[in-house]
Amino acid sequence: MKNKKGFTLMEMMVVVLIIAGLSAIAYPTYTRVITKARVSEALSLAEIVREAQQRYLVVNGTGAYFPEFTDDHISGRTRLIKSGGVSVSNGKLTKGDYTVSISGDDNECIEVSYRNSTFKITTHVEDSKIWCEEVEGVTGICNTIPSLETGTPDCGD
Repeated sequence: MKNKKGFTLMEMMVVVLIIAGLSAIAYPTYTRVITKARVSEALSLAEIVREAQQRYLVVNGTGAYFPEFTDDHISGRTRLIKSGGVSVSNGKLTKGDYTVSISGDDNECIEVSYRNSTFKITTHVEDSKIWCEEVEGVTGICNTIPSLETGTPDCGD
């Protein structure tokens, strides 16, 4: 009798089927976790800016929030975000795939968008309400935010 070495085609197919089955089970969980992490990062950025707006109002006593981001917000004493990869362009702050902008008549709303608006989170400085908007065809992002408001953000525009 010959000595057999290696695996048969049938054994290899069974292993591939098992791996495919495990992958099919794990992928939705993986995407859900990644989505929650992206939303958490956007909420964190919005909270950092919201607190900065409140400090600006108290320190300056001007009755208004800062209208846009400047280079001072990424360096020096008024630095908002300590990690690298942060830039300011056209009054908007960019960190990786996230863009943070300020809107409203009194600059009271903070908008954080991910990858050119795959989703956008808007929060109000004074009452901390949070709104989320998904791009058409993208679902399941906004329902990961527990304190989400319904309707359109009231930014005074």
